[in-house]
Amino acid sequence: MSTPAGSTEPGPLPDDGPAVPSPSPAPAPPAPDADASADEIEADIRRTREGLGETVDALAQKFDVKAQASAQVTEIKRRTAAQVDAARDQGAALVDRAKHAAQDEQGNTRPAVPVALGAVAAAALVVVAVARRRRR
Repeated sequence: MSTPAGSTEPGPLPDDGPAVPSPSPAPAPPAPDADASADEIEADIRRTREGLGETVDALAQKFDVKAQASAQVTEIKRRTAAQVDAARDQGAALVDRAKHAAQDEQGNTRPAVPVALGAVAAAALVVVAVARRRRR
């Protein structure tokens, strides 16, 4: 894409990925006519300044590495907390099923059940740990 000689439009910036969504620029309003009044020219200047201000803000936001890193850390914490909650819920459900399976008709614990319950809990922890390591 080439720009006409004397143009003040900057060339395209390199894209560093979708880390921070940037607002889409507003379409440029048409330039005032040669016979435009002073008020129309001032309004055009005001719109141009506002557009430039929005562009500068968008660029500052895009190149604010610290804010982008902070946003990514916050998102990772949120996802990790959700995964921990889900694993905790699955573990609690597994323990409840094991407790019910470990009792006989009178509600007494079967003798071999505590050992089996420990083995099931250990296996569940191993499965969760392996799944987390694979996601990295």
